[in-house]
Amino acid sequence: MNLNQRISLFAKLGSLFKDYEDNNLDGKTKKLFNEAIENSIAHNSFFTKKNINKSLSTWAKNLTKESINNFISNYSFKDNIIPKKVAIIMAGNIPLVGFHDLLCSLILNLKCKIKLSSDDKFLIPLIIRFLESRNKNFKDRVVFEDNQLKNFDAVIATGNNNSSHYFEYYFKGFKKIIRNNRRSIAILDGSESSTQLKRLGDDIFAYFGLGCRNVSKLFLPKNFDLDTLFSAFYAYSSLLEHRKYANNY
Repeated sequence: MNLNQRISLFAKLGSLFKDYEDNNLDGKTKKLFNEAIENSIAHNSFFTKKNINKSLSTWAKNLTKESINNFISNYSFKDNIIPKKVAIIMAGNIPLVGFHDLLCSLILNLKCKIKLSSDDKFLIPLIIRFLESRNKNFKDRVVFEDNQLKNFDAVIATGNNNSSHYFEYYFKGFKKIIRNNRRSIAILDGSESSTQLKRLGDDIFAYFGLGCRNVSKLFLPKNFDLDTLFSAFYAYSSLLEHRKYANNY
């Protein structure tokens, strides 16, 4: 597949996500989606249907030909080279968090060896089956590995601070991108409007705050009226009804 064909293929995936969002899928495809989502929810209680739908909706907006072309416009691509193999060790903190690495690798025409997170092991395979069904040349571009990763040229690995040290050592002879824990912050000066504080609530509480881009540390001026925050965050008070979240809280 050339670059334009790969872009078109992922745009079809975006259309699939949009059809799911709009309840326009055919019966067979809808059943496959529902099964993957139900299995994800049953396996990982932080993967609520609302959070999975949020992820799918976000990707539906971004997987268009225009968005993908804008994304890659600053880079040059060569299609007439032998595809290298990249190993991708995915995280599972929020639904489809590993998809971005997969998208970038496949747009680059790389072959992918994926080690799924045990917390997110149903949605990515569903996506791969769809891509394979839409273009026969996509077959064998992605392989899922349950055991030790072998025979690859580079690696992208995401984990916590402890696992990142292991990844750095284990993959020291490879080209690599290793990610560990990240913390996003927000700095308030007291002039924020109620609308801005409510949007801050989205940044804090979306996906139960488990994403690396979720704000998890606030810097406030002295004598800041905390009631304004509690009022803005009240819309998320129902999260405390989620037992696993409440236990962590």
